[in-house]
Amino acid sequence: MFERSRPIRSLHDVPSRIAPFSSQQEYRSFCDSVASIEHALSEAPLFQKLLGDINSRANDPMIIQTPWGGVFVESLENNNTIVEKNLVVKGGKYLAYEKHEEKIEELTWKEGLGVLIYRPEDETELRTAIIQQGFAIKLRPGQEHAIIAISDLVVWEESLDPKGMDQDLIFLYQPA
Repeated sequence: MFERSRPIRSLHDVPSRIAPFSSQQEYRSFCDSVASIEHALSEAPLFQKLLGDINSRANDPMIIQTPWGGVFVESLENNNTIVEKNLVVKGGKYLAYEKHEEKIEELTWKEGLGVLIYRPEDETELRTAIIQQGFAIKLRPGQEHAIIAISDLVVWEESLDPKGMDQDLIFLYQPA
């Protein structure tokens, strides 16, 4: 099991398994450590385009501005229950640690570098996965999760959200 006092200086230091977080402070401390990893990635043109669109179209109902970047919704179908969107996360930022009552989501890497924290079904330990080229995962209802961006990051999300987009979000810990 990973000792949270151990420094995280590179992707190799990111543990694959960790104990559940016991406080918001513990969650933020872990995310801040991962988010500060040095990286040498090239420019992120998709990120720049999407963030520019998010910042210039604040009143667009398909845009959600956030402190960590934003959400660019590509499509809403079937009374907003089938959603396709880009999660646009600034390097060094992270999303809330959350879960959903009914939502099923598939996350796929599009650009950048990050880490997903998640709890596999029927397990108590948390796991991490590097978000990089080739990354894809399906998260089911009740699975706790969060995204940490090491560099500017774009993650594609396709979801079946029976209550409507983001109507069943349960925030466990908020980012700083």
